[in-house]
Amino acid sequence: MDIVLRKEINDFITGSSIAVLATLAPDGSPQAGIVFYYTDGEGHIYFATAKDSRKLINIQKQPQVALVIGHDVNPTELQIEGKATELTDDAKINEVIGKIAIISNSNPKTAGWPPLLSLSMKSGVTCVVIAIERFKYSNFTVHPGAIVTGSMKDLLFQQS
Repeated sequence: MDIVLRKEINDFITGSSIAVLATLAPDGSPQAGIVFYYTDGEGHIYFATAKDSRKLINIQKQPQVALVIGHDVNPTELQIEGKATELTDDAKINEVIGKIAIISNSNPKTAGWPPLLSLSMKSGVTCVVIAIERFKYSNFTVHPGAIVTGSMKDLLFQQS
């Protein structure tokens, strides 16, 4: 993948912080919800959720998920498919919660959101990591629109 396009996609992921996560319930019905996220730049997306949330219950049964990051001002979107896993390391969970809190509190309109960030791990908060397997990036701010598909390795700057 062209390094300029790789940077554009990575900038889009890191320039956003809210996405729609889609999971499958045990009965096969879809469930979607908004998550506040951050990425580590290495093909992983992290979000916090309540331990009793439908999304976590669904992920524990079926870890394949879809995530969509969109932009309403500039018609651009990133569709991601990947495998979600609940984090088990307390230090990593605290790190993720801290990073999401910093991101959400940097915008007055989202300060204190999601409300579960005010809770602790002991009171029912956990974190999930999504390993990106495939993506589709659509940028309609240019004419003609640009659509690019790829895998996690296409997003990484350190290519082997």
